[in-house]
Amino acid sequence: MNPLTSATQLTTRLTDYIRFSLPIERSVPEFTPHIEKLFAEHEFAKAPYLELMTGYKTGESLRELARDGVIHRLTASIFAKAFLGEDTPEKFFLYTHQANAIRAVCGQGKNLIVCSGTGSGKTETFLIPLVDYLVRQHEDGNLKEGVRAMLLYPMNALVNDQIRRLRQVLKEAPFIILGNTSVSWNTSRTSKKASKTASAIIKMALKRLPVTTHGRGLDSMTRPRCRMSAPPGPPGGKARHTFLSQTTPCLNAC
Repeated sequence: MNPLTSATQLTTRLTDYIRFSLPIERSVPEFTPHIEKLFAEHEFAKAPYLELMTGYKTGESLRELARDGVIHRLTASIFAKAFLGEDTPEKFFLYTHQANAIRAVCGQGKNLIVCSGTGSGKTETFLIPLVDYLVRQHEDGNLKEGVRAMLLYPMNALVNDQIRRLRQVLKEAPFIILGNTSVSWNTSRTSKKASKTASAIIKMALKRLPVTTHGRGLDSMTRPRCRMSAPPGPPGGKARHTFLSQTTPCLNAC
């Protein structure tokens, strides 16, 4: 895709849309030359900003993490099948920051914040530890009915992308159920009790992370959108993991 051509096409389409939406041009065609001059003389959109990005440093493979006992061998197999199409975890190499994060969570039980660029694989830094935890419970016979993790996102666009990736992974792990729930902060659409509950969960999660805020904006910071649970069966287990995704803009606004 040529970014310059794409930018020109987007600008043209947006200009055409605005002009079509203006009732004055349709009602008074004599204004058309003046409107065309207005768009021609004034910069409607700036040229695209291009930035070259170097690749992220590659680290260990899933097989190596499984060999060291950081993750379960079944976890490595699930992700290899989901993203490579074959059970070859030795070919699934992680970026260094991904491997470090997974070792910190799975190997040392730490809470952490991952700050990295778009497309750097932040999702895997929480998804692999989460699935590994559920896999180990399944292998030990302790994966009973109950919500085990909540994934919190600030916008629907992220939810749609993440749902696709979660389904891609969990189709290789049928013993894990992915459920959806939406909690809007608009009290006309949901109860105040639901908002307070979600807010309390977020505040509890933030207390476990090295993040400093001024106590403002947490109620509108994000909304629960997905939950993972075990299949129906005898009650048991408690929620263990809470993940906040893309919180930087919200934290900056606090």
